[in-house]
Amino acid sequence: MNKYKDIFYWIIIGCLLFVYLQQTHSFYFYYIEQIQLFSFSRTYAIDTISQPGGLSLYISRFLVQFYYLPYWGAIITTLLLLLTGILTKKILDTISGSVFTYFLSVLPLFSIGILHLNADYSIQGTVSYLFVLLLLLAYTCIKSLPWRFIPVFLITPFLYIIAGPVCYLFALSVFLLEVLLRKENWYFSFFLFPFLFLIGWLSVRTGFAGDYTVAFCLMRMLTHWYLYRRFIMHGMLYPAVYLPVFT
Repeated sequence: MNKYKDIFYWIIIGCLLFVYLQQTHSFYFYYIEQIQLFSFSRTYAIDTISQPGGLSLYISRFLVQFYYLPYWGAIITTLLLLLTGILTKKILDTISGSVFTYFLSVLPLFSIGILHLNADYSIQGTVSYLFVLLLLLAYTCIKSLPWRFIPVFLITPFLYIIAGPVCYLFALSVFLLEVLLRKENWYFSFFLFPFLFLIGWLSVRTGFAGDYTVAFCLMRMLTHWYLYRRFIMHGMLYPAVYLPVFT
C-alpha cells in the first residue's frame, strides 16, 4: 500500500512541477541551451571528463542540449528534481521511516528548483547532488556492518572524480550519522576529514585539479557567491541536517 502511495505522491508532485515550468519558464530553457556548448566528439568527452566532477559536467551539458526541443526543458528539469526528492525520501525512510519524510523530502526539491530558474546556475550542481544522494543511500543500507568504512573510503575519492567537491558533503553526512548512532567502530569517521584534505591536495599536486579552488570549491557550478551560498545552505546540506533529526 505504501508503495502505491509513494508512486501517487510523486506523480502529483511531478505533474505540478512540469505544468508550472512549462507554463511560466518555457522561454528560459531555450535561452539556457543557447549559452551552453556540447559536442559529440571524443576529444570533447575526454577533455570534459578528465577533471574533478567531469562526468557530472558532461551529463549536465548533454541534457541541456535538448532544451531547445518543445517541452523537453521542463521534462528534464522535472525529472532531475523528482529524483532529488525520491532519493532523499528513501534515505530518510532507511534512517527513520517517519511519516514526516513526505514533507521533508520535497524541501531540497523546491530549494534546488529555485536555483534551476537562475541563468547563472549550472545543472551540474543537481547532477552531482544526485550522485551524492545515490551513494549516501547505498551507505545507509550497509551502515550496520562492522566493515562499512571500507566502501566509504572507496566511495569518497570515486565521488570526487565523477562529481567533484560535493564528495565532502557525502563525507559530512556519513560523519554525522556515525557520531549520532555510535555504531561499532564509529570513531573511524573522524579519519574522513584528513582523508578529504588528502584527496584535494593530491588532485592538485598530480594536476588532476588545476588549483585548490577547483579541488575544494563548488564555484565552478555557480558563477555568483550568493548562488553558491544558497546551494550549500538550502540544498546541499539537507541530508546532513536530516540525520540528527531522525537518529
